[in-house]
Amino acid sequence: MNALVALLSADWVQQHPDIIHEMAHSDLATILSLTRHVLSSYDKLGDNIPAPTNKRIASTKETVEMLVRWMEESYWDNITLQTLAERVHFNSSYLVRMFRRYQGETPFQFLNRLRMKAAISYLANSNLTVEEISYTIGYQSIHYFSRLFKQTYGKSPSQWRIEHKIPSS
Repeated sequence: MNALVALLSADWVQQHPDIIHEMAHSDLATILSLTRHVLSSYDKLGDNIPAPTNKRIASTKETVEMLVRWMEESYWDNITLQTLAERVHFNSSYLVRMFRRYQGETPFQFLNRLRMKAAISYLANSNLTVEEISYTIGYQSIHYFSRLFKQTYGKSPSQWRIEHKIPSS
């Protein structure tokens, strides 16, 4: 079917070269007209063309700060790099670079640090199981949570709780 459409299209183009020529000519005329318009706009500005500013850097920093606040309020959600990038309308690799520039760590290092702080609070102040805490703070896998917790604090969550649990009144 696709081959038939391609063949018909190719035959049509061969049978109507004058229309194809007119379409190409029309497109070129439009491009030239737009180019003339842009150039004339710059001519009218003369020496008044605005100099580049650091405004982009400031807005990028503000965007990263806004993202940090959002992550602090939503760390328990299932957050992906795509979610973060879409939220601030950045390309994902640009987001990681800018986040690292202004925060000193990647978005996921920051997110894991937030989650670990929350885990400490839950372990010390609640009776939730380690598995419940893992899911509550946003980890989909208790095994990943436990491994990351041990890398961060040198002990498993259960061992940490035994040593640091605040007694209930």
